[in-house]
Amino acid sequence: MGSSIGMMENEVLGYKSPLYGRRTGQWKVEALSFKDLRSFFPKYSVEERIRTYSILGGIPFYLQQFDDSKDVSTNIKEKVLTKGEILYEEPEFLLREELREPRVYFTILKAISYGNSKFGNIMK
Repeated sequence: MGSSIGMMENEVLGYKSPLYGRRTGQWKVEALSFKDLRSFFPKYSVEERIRTYSILGGIPFYLQQFDDSKDVSTNIKEKVLTKGEILYEEPEFLLREELREPRVYFTILKAISYGNSKFGNIMK
């Protein structure tokens, strides 16, 4: 959430803001490690946790969206590939927040999703 952090640092803690100089500490929140997934998904096998971590990473909010009483594929269908779910729009939201020209990146990702893997085919 780099741009959000940058906005907070500039607008809330920056030189011209009313809170300038009042920060008493700072704590960088890191993503959870793979071994932390055991707490979120005690019913999952190691293989299922690997699949889940490869999809969601170590972001606690994302991890909370999956239900370990359902298999990984069902969670993907219900929580990532279903319109209206928070994880459905999340990739687009993050790209729009982080990139100046997200349209270019969306075009590249779309070409790759259609199976193009060569530079020339992606750039068409």
